[in-house]
Amino acid sequence: MLSALLLLCVLTLPAQQPVPYFHPGAWEIDSVTTETDGRTVSSQTEICAKEQIDFWKVAQAGLTCKTPKSHLQSNGLVRVRVRCEYKGDRLHSEILSDVVETVSDHGNSFTLEGTSTTNTVYQGVQPKHTSIHLHATAHRTGECQ
Repeated sequence: MLSALLLLCVLTLPAQQPVPYFHPGAWEIDSVTTETDGRTVSSQTEICAKEQIDFWKVAQAGLTCKTPKSHLQSNGLVRVRVRCEYKGDRLHSEILSDVVETVSDHGNSFTLEGTSTTNTVYQGVQPKHTSIHLHATAHRTGECQ
């Protein structure tokens, strides 16, 4: 469950700066999270993105995130750092994600690589620290419907 939460956290937040060369439209995103023990979780998401920021705008109950910090690096890559907090009835997690986005194909595709670490406190259980590797590829599939 935490792996899915971490991936959703990274893929559901507003970035501060748009990525250069982004091409609006319908997009398909294939994501893989890999835990330290080698287990992986794959997912596929389709969204309509008018701006690059639209990739980060999905909300989840109990999850609050600070405005992500994004920075266009000199090599054209965009580093995004995200800090979120999840509060459930008996579960509290702090999630820190650090990813790099690479836009390619004249703004029609991108890849995302990075890590997400979570510090979780569950009532009555020893606190837990986990880290996962994030990987996503996305491509534009056409105009939004």
